[in-house]
Amino acid sequence: MFNTIDILPDYVFHGLQNITILILQYNKFRELREQAFDGLYNLVYLDLSHNNIIILPSRIIQNNEKMKFLYLHHNDIAITGPFLISPSLTLLDVSFCKITFLPHDAFIGVPNLTKLKITDNHITEIEMYAFRGLKRLELLTIRNNDVTTLDYSLFQGLDELRFLDLSNNSISIVPYGLFEYNRKLTYLFLKNNSIILPHTGAIFKSDSVLHLDISFCDIKYMPNDAFIRLPNLTTLRMTGNPLTSLKTEILQPLKKLQIVLLGPEANCSEQSFRDVFEYFEENSVVYYAPPLCNSEPTSTDPQSIYTIPITTEEPIYEIPTTSEDCVYISTPVQNNSSIKLTCSFYINNSLINVIVLFCIFMICR
Repeated sequence: MFNTIDILPDYVFHGLQNITILILQYNKFRELREQAFDGLYNLVYLDLSHNNIIILPSRIIQNNEKMKFLYLHHNDIAITGPFLISPSLTLLDVSFCKITFLPHDAFIGVPNLTKLKITDNHITEIEMYAFRGLKRLELLTIRNNDVTTLDYSLFQGLDELRFLDLSNNSISIVPYGLFEYNRKLTYLFLKNNSIILPHTGAIFKSDSVLHLDISFCDIKYMPNDAFIRLPNLTTLRMTGNPLTSLKTEILQPLKKLQIVLLGPEANCSEQSFRDVFEYFEENSVVYYAPPLCNSEPTSTDPQSIYTIPITTEEPIYEIPTTSEDCVYISTPVQNNSSIKLTCSFYINNSLINVIVLFCIFMICR
């Protein structure tokens, strides 16, 4: 890596059967030949990132039967048909490749992928069957693109999908049944889109989604039955939306709700949110939200402590739930809400007293 290699002849690595890791990032490749990696029978990890690759033969790693990880990010790759053929590949990263379009059957030749990263491209259109055949895919990130529409059957067949990130696109409509057949989908990120919600009815249907992020989606109004088809939701992030009111009826179907991050774009919440905050307290839902407008600062109470919100950095499949984890403590103030990160343990006063008395006893002894 960090050389000026621009050509790899066919069979250049022939005879190097023990190589398992090959890193060629930060070179000057524009085109790779189909037999460039032939002979690397034990190759598992190949990094071709940060080059100028425009042409990549679809069969270039077909004969590397143990290949699992391929990094192609930061190149100039165009996907015009079935992209690669590799029955063994499990991770593919084509982020920052200036990709504008995903055709149908784009990944049909890599059926055993478990992680696919297509972030930070210029994708405007994804054809209906672009992800067909990826029955083992667990993580799919398409954030930071220009996607505007999602076909209702786009994710059908992704039976193992657990983590889906569609943040920072231009999506306006989320089809009602888009995620209905992704039975294991747990984390769903739709942050920073311009989602138009229906006037009535559920925003979409999913029995498996536990963590949903619809922050900064320009949502002005939330229908009463918005979450009626998300029965198992436990974490909801909806900060940064210009909501002026929110009814408790909207949240009542969420019987398993544990954590909510809520707040308009303003520095304080409208008085109409008071009923919602009281609902959270009555139902032991831990929440963060700016203080009510025209209200006096309040001291930190148990409702202002919550587990660290998950980020979109994969492969996060678990959210901390024990008291031994780091927590955010939010202290509402009049014009702004400060948040500080702390790692603490929940210890009651009696236990502290016992510890102090024991220490005094040992010192005296």
